[in-house]
Amino acid sequence: LTPAGRSVLVRELTRFWIENTMPNDASILVTKAMLWLGLADDTRPYFLWVHLLDPHLPYRWRTLPGDGGGGPPPLPDHPLLVDGKFEGLHEVRAALPEIDLDLASAMSLLYDQEVRYTDDWSGRLISKLRNEGMLDNTLVVVVADHGEEFFEHGGYEHGHSLMPEVANIPLIVRLPGRRDPGTRIDAPLSSLDLMPTICREMGWAPPEGMPGQASLWPDESGQAADPTRLMVLENMLYGDDQQALLLWPYYRVENLEDGTFQWFNLAEDPGAQQPLTTPPAEWKQLGADGQTLLDEWDDMATQIGAHRNGEASGLSETTRQQLRSLGY
Repeated sequence: LTPAGRSVLVRELTRFWIENTMPNDASILVTKAMLWLGLADDTRPYFLWVHLLDPHLPYRWRTLPGDGGGGPPPLPDHPLLVDGKFEGLHEVRAALPEIDLDLASAMSLLYDQEVRYTDDWSGRLISKLRNEGMLDNTLVVVVADHGEEFFEHGGYEHGHSLMPEVANIPLIVRLPGRRDPGTRIDAPLSSLDLMPTICREMGWAPPEGMPGQASLWPDESGQAADPTRLMVLENMLYGDDQQALLLWPYYRVENLEDGTFQWFNLAEDPGAQQPLTTPPAEWKQLGADGQTLLDEWDDMATQIGAHRNGEASGLSETTRQQLRSLGY
């Protein structure tokens, strides 16, 4: 529709289609992915990225096969709950730290159902791979970009906090050839290590200077490198700027606006609910090591930015508009 983008009719039809067909729904995206797999040339390697957005606002109830065919369970009578759906992000933000407990419970229920819905459709995609005889020759990685707070620390959703309910994410991997089934790694791991580990698994040399280590799971010989030890978490969408350091089991969250920080022992307090009264003995070295890592990242970002600025000059206006529409 891009060539006709100046047409009022096209714009209105596009808006109507997006609002009424949910083109990002897992049922649509996974169905497209399964069709693509059915057409794939099984003599060539393939890469398939499926970006599922269902556990995002609005939270809505979608009945699953095991739910008995009924609608959503009874929800409280609340103006932010309409037709089994919640999307009152700004209203809830404005009400914090006060929140109606019945509303909070309903929001959590609907979110959980969104997760179950996404899980169900992800399972259908895995079944498609199995039925096509592709699964045992495929590396499958399921990962998320963030968690969601449901008032554990007085806030809601994400982008404002580095606490465990937001910073902890699922990582599920199925290795080719049914290797190491059922293995669970309890050590804290960094998503920075995902790309180097995939490169090692595929036999590729990672790009020069790529951060992270090839250490998320053992290689085919069973040899595992040490996982990333010190982790730095940063970058907020809104609210006070924050930064966190993790060197298991100690977790430090700093408010960069006023310089205050809290320490937690996640081995004893996984939800980071009880700040330590005194920091661990090695806290000064931890802070110094974290700053060294941040300085390295800043240097790398400067180099990448210079490269991108040079490349961006060749982008067409159409491409620029498409990137802007995606938030870039």
